[in-house]
Parts: sequence; structure tokens; C-alpha cells
Amino acid sequence: MQVAIESKPSIDLIDVLAQIRRRVIAVATAGWPELGSIADSLFANPLSPFALLPICTSQAASGPLAPAVRAAAALLLIEQGMRIVDDCADGSAAGAVHSRLGVGRAMNLAMAFQTLGVRELESLPIVPRRRSAIRTDAFRSMLEICHGQDLDLQAGARSLAEYQVVVERKSVAAYEWVATVGAMIGTDSPALLARCARCGEELGWMAQILNDIAAVWFPKPGE
Repeated sequence: MQVAIESKPSIDLIDVLAQIRRRVIAVATAGWPELGSIADSLFANPLSPFALLPICTSQAASGPLAPAVRAAAALLLIEQGMRIVDDCADGSAAGAVHSRLGVGRAMNLAMAFQTLGVRELESLPIVPRRRSAIRTDAFRSMLEICHGQDLDLQAGARSLAEYQVVVERKSVAAYEWVATVGAMIGTDSPALLARCARCGEELGWMAQILNDIAAVWFPKPGE
């Protein structure tokens, strides 16, 4: 599978997914070898196409590929940390890290993945002003996602309006952030950044709705 971006050479997206995964494992292994082995077992091979979102928005903003690959890997590490915490909080068991390693180790691994992901974002080889903007947006977005998670854990959504608030803060904010990080690698244009953020927002709603439909039609044992 290949895609051509305007006049740029085509990009082999399958190869890009492999590059992102290799970077994820390398960063985790640099943390400590066992963490790399755990990451290798947690990240699908090949990765989900959603891992390409920051690649696509970076290309749309005329950004270089190599930093976008590193950004995608960083975001996956952060996401994995948040996913582990979410599973621990929800009590999800099937295939969850805490069901194999215990809650204590799972939470520790979550912190390690998030720490490595943030450090990777901090070291992106791009111009300092854009790296600074990515850092600022990362802290804002991660806090918003945590706020959404807290709202979900408190009582869940009891109305359509409450459901919308939780989804916007938890899921939509995450996709919007990922799309924006990719764009920030290549542009400072507020208009282009806003369009890429809107792309992430729409994808976030799509992913959440599909996930909820799957939960209704294909409930997991015990849920």
C-alpha cells in the first residue's frame, strides 16, 4: 500500500508502520531490556493503521517523515501507558497487563511508557519553537484526557449530554492531539493546525462510536 502526497514521492505505509513499531521497541528497550520485551508483546505487528494519523497530518503540513515516525512512536508509548491505567481502573481482565503481572507492576509499567513517550516528544529533531509548542500541547492534552477518564470513572454517562462531554474530553481529545502533533512537525499555520485538529476530532468520534457499537453487539464475558 502506497500513498502519494501532492508532488512528494510515494510513501510505503506498511514500511512506515514497521518503522514506528521498531522505534517503539527501541525506546522501550533503552529504558530497560525487559520493558522492551514487554512492549514487543503488547504492540500489534503490524500496528493498527491509526498509528499513521500523525504521519498523515505531518505530510499534509509538509513535515519530514523521520521526526513524524518518532512522534508516532512517542504517542503510542503514551497511549499504551494510558490504556494500562484505564484497564486497571475499569477492571478489564481479558489480555490486560495487570491480569498477568499484577496491578502494581502494571501501573509502574504505565508510568514508564508515559515517561519514555514524553521524553521522546521532547527530543524530536525539529526546530525548537515547534518542539516547544508540542511540549505545551502535550501537557494540556494529557491533562484533558485524564479529566475525561476521571469523569468516566466517577459515574459514567447518564445522559446523551454527559456522554458527549466524557467522549470529547477522553477519546476525541486524544485523537485531536495526535493529529495536531503530526501537523506541528511541519507547520506553524494556525489555519492548517486547526484543520488537522478537526480531522483528529472526527476520527475520535468515529472510533468511539464504533467501539460502543462493538460493545453492544459483541459483549465480552463478564461485562
